[in-house]
Amino acid sequence: MIESCSGNPVHGPQNVEVVDIRSRQLTLQWEPFGYAVTRCHSYNLTVHYQYTFNQQKYEAEELIQTSSHYTLRGLRPFMTIRLRLALSNPEGKMESEELVVQTEEDVPGTVPLESIQGGPFEEKIYVQWKPPNETNGIITLYEITYKAVGSLDPTADLLNQRGKVFKLRNETHHLFVGLYPGTTYSFTIKASTVKGFGPPITTRIATKISAPSMPEYDSDTPLNETETTITIMLKPAQSRGAPVSVYQLVVKEERPQKSRRAADIIECFSVPVSYKNASSLDSPHYFAAELKPVNLPVTQPFTVGDNKTYNGYWNAPLSPLKSYSIYFQALSKANGEIKINCVRLATKGASTQNSNVVEPEKQVDNTVKMAGVIAGLLMFVIILLGAMLTIKRRTGAIDPR
Repeated sequence: MIESCSGNPVHGPQNVEVVDIRSRQLTLQWEPFGYAVTRCHSYNLTVHYQYTFNQQKYEAEELIQTSSHYTLRGLRPFMTIRLRLALSNPEGKMESEELVVQTEEDVPGTVPLESIQGGPFEEKIYVQWKPPNETNGIITLYEITYKAVGSLDPTADLLNQRGKVFKLRNETHHLFVGLYPGTTYSFTIKASTVKGFGPPITTRIATKISAPSMPEYDSDTPLNETETTITIMLKPAQSRGAPVSVYQLVVKEERPQKSRRAADIIECFSVPVSYKNASSLDSPHYFAAELKPVNLPVTQPFTVGDNKTYNGYWNAPLSPLKSYSIYFQALSKANGEIKINCVRLATKGASTQNSNVVEPEKQVDNTVKMAGVIAGLLMFVIILLGAMLTIKRRTGAIDPR
């Protein structure tokens, strides 16, 4: 049996209004209608809506089974939505007036992990990020919490290495200062709207190691000094971000220079040069000793020029004819980084009392030359004795007796 209708609906749904609106749903209400409006016992009521997200337009339609209200779900937060109700029967369709509404804000999504970038220094880290892909409203704040989670320096006290900062919506960067060198920090970032904070995202960034901190020395006066040696006091350095890897004693010959740098500027020695190589390369400095941290647990004296070898470096006697500066440096290595700090411990002037003293390298040359002379004399004596014996034998053979 085919139902006959008396024509198009008289009008579309009337007095349509939004009675409840949330971040992801809204509820519509309208004036109920009967056969006098539908003009047919068989009719459909639908809601048509559209919105724009990420510059892309979305349209949808849902069939309404209720008589005077309907909840539209699955919407996006903070979206402007255009909607209208449509009443249709087999003869035609009539629509309501268009409504323009906006859903409420919601908590934002996470800050993109790939957007977080860190610029580490020794005692600070510069962190920047981008807003969440789904802001779900207007970002009002960013909260960044940080804490130290580990250090290359086993002596580091990390209990107080933590904190929290807040940044405004247009401040997507921050410079964290007062950090400890060689330490890994976790940074947790979350964004907020008026509805609250969204889910956090965490990343880790490590500061660079710092050069060891050299102890204070009262003066550069040595404990003892001879023509070829100088005794100084060595103090352990304080690690800063990584344990001290090695200590080095450096002897630098003070040569006359046309232009001198400021006396208070001390440059450390990053390239190790042995005494032998310094002589052949005409280098003004050489490494007299290299000590492991276990060899310097406490303050102790050390004699430069004691003619001993320390970890492959000859601590050659000093030349009384030269002036020297003695440097003590500490070196830390970690994660491909090398940091050095040094201090000048003493100076030694050239002696004016004995001009016949021979330098160590020249002593070696003179010894070789002397050995050659002695060998030549011995060879001459042997040849001379051999000749004398030969002559004596021949003379004995001629004698008639």
